[in-house]
Amino acid sequence: MVTVGMTSEGLVYTYQTPEQEPTENEMLYSKGLTGDERYYIFAHDTMYRVNAHSYRYDYNYHTDYAVNKETGEVLQERQMGRDG
Repeated sequence: MVTVGMTSEGLVYTYQTPEQEPTENEMLYSKGLTGDERYYIFAHDTMYRVNAHSYRYDYNYHTDYAVNKETGEVLQERQMGRDG
């Protein structure tokens, strides 16, 4: 869901990710619009750490979302990197 707010810097578009419960308040701020101005662009970074057999693995997720201004359709592209 995309919502619009006003800050001292102008309009701010926020997006609640599909993984979030409706009551969660973490919002992503828009990085802008696509060239045709049909989609808002959002990004979300997540990191978690796993310790196993005296090794530590850091998993970093970067997810890009594009949300259609008119229909609310969500296009999602996810990339994952791992650092050991």
